Amino acid sequence: MQKKIRTLICVSCLCAIGLVLLPNAGHAASARSSSITSWGDCGGGARSWWDDMCMRWRKKMGDKGWSQWWRNYELVTIERYVDPDMAPWGNDKFNFDGGDAALICTHGSSSAESGWAGTMHHRSNGECNLDANQMTVGKYNGNGTSRFLHLSSCNSG
Repeated sequence: MQKKIRTLICVSCLCAIGLVLLPNAGHAASARSSSITSWGDCGGGARSWWDDMCMRWRKKMGDKGWSQWWRNYELVTIERYVDPDMAPWGNDKFNFDGGDAALICTHGSSSAESGWAGTMHHRSNGECNLDANQMTVGKYNGNGTSRFLHLSSCNSG
């Protein structure tokens, strides 16, 4: 009887150690993507195939066991990507920055002051362009989880 109890205690300890050493073992990683194929009042020529790359990437991640999240077309508005520390209306935590890896596919531009900028579907909070300086992704700011971010456009970041 004592031998069985010792064995159970040892197995329990090993399981506890395993959980400590492998904190993400029970956590399915999340791949998130956003894409636009035709733009609303923010302008930009239609690209019917633009979302294909985002979708293929997300589905490939899904094949590897990652959960999938996407917000496309008219749902691509600036507040989903802006960090609340950068603007009071920003809400990236449960949107784009809530996953482990994220990809955005949109029209883009770049400048010396703001770096990459992506054109949103329609104007929201007075803005059409999301720029890299409005995003603080991952644990750096304390409220996100992204570990990988790719900004895909004609001017990729």
